[in-house]
Amino acid sequence: MKASKYMPKIRGKFEVIGSNSQAMVEFMERLGIADALGKDNAEICIVTQATDNNDFSGRTVVYPCVKGFDKSLVNADRIFTYAVENNSADYVAKNVRDRDGFKTFELLSLNGIGRVYVNDLSEASPSFALALAAALMAVGLTMKEAIEVLSD
Repeated sequence: MKASKYMPKIRGKFEVIGSNSQAMVEFMERLGIADALGKDNAEICIVTQATDNNDFSGRTVVYPCVKGFDKSLVNADRIFTYAVENNSADYVAKNVRDRDGFKTFELLSLNGIGRVYVNDLSEASPSFALALAAALMAVGLTMKEAIEVLSD
């Protein structure tokens, strides 16, 4: 697994919340970064679907950017948003395509643009990859490293 070489650089633990959080956890396990999961004292919260609980005080949150979303309603130390084809998010997947059993897309962020190839396990894979890329960069990986982890 490519991800294992980056585990020492990952500063912090992730908690995944949302109705499809188990699918995201399985995605992280498949990528080889399940060691970064930890509910107790997790510094990074990855939200897979918008939630009514928006109190993440003392933590960094990675949140889906949905229509009408207002960052000011989320209580967090830092907040990063992600979306497929929604330019108002911090991390955006553009030009999502199916290619030879993979989902490919361009990852646009404040850190630049990169091409991601993800095994097509579900329709949610671009969203999961975006959320995970944001979380990985929030804890110290570069965009290039985050893309390498995702493009297994």
